[in-house]
Amino acid sequence: MFIIPQSNVEDSGVANRYLTPFVKSSSELHSIAFEGEFENRLLVCKDKIEDVDKGTRLWIERFENQKNKNGSKTIPEAAMGINPIGTR
Repeated sequence: MFIIPQSNVEDSGVANRYLTPFVKSSSELHSIAFEGEFENRLLVCKDKIEDVDKGTRLWIERFENQKNKNGSKTIPEAAMGINPIGTR
């Protein structure tokens, strides 16, 4: 699971089929009735790495060994078992 700010989506090279709108923080919500203007996209990919397009593969490879914010796990380790709503 990789979070890509909306302003970086176009330059990321990640295929749209792997991007899910994502609310990273409740501070992004202006009301309980959400307007659908997302500030981030969540990269969700269940395909084998060899089956994804080049841009998506490069993004995954760029971050696959980075540690999470507290430095305890890599991003894939920290995301293990997480299934964001709407991506089942």
